[in-house]
Amino acid sequence: MTIAGRRSAVIAVGAIVGIVIGAAVWVSGGGLGETLLTGAIPVAYAIVIFFLARRSEVAGVLAGQFVDERAEHINLVATSWTVGITAVLVLAAFVWALASGGSWQPYAFVAAVIALSYLGSLLVLQRRS
Repeated sequence: MTIAGRRSAVIAVGAIVGIVIGAAVWVSGGGLGETLLTGAIPVAYAIVIFFLARRSEVAGVLAGQFVDERAEHINLVATSWTVGITAVLVLAAFVWALASGGSWQPYAFVAAVIALSYLGSLLVLQRRS
């Protein structure tokens, strides 16, 4: 896929996500203004990334446009940090919910998804290499 194709994909994904989120708000009983605003946020984000990707290395990485191996490596490390921090926060929320008598099931589900997707990724990537 060309760089222009990847940049265009950013807008397409933003539009799809905006439509899906807007539809979810509308179906749940949200008003027209709330629906449009909620749906417009991902679209606006995608448009900003689309136009900044040529001028900003960070926006380019967010658009999937890596200028070199260094940018691709930074993206992999940032992704790794993000997943690790998210996993720790989900586990902390799980413990907090247990200790306070709250609903712990959503946190357990998210933690299980993180763990299983990581394990599955390891297995697939090790078999491919």
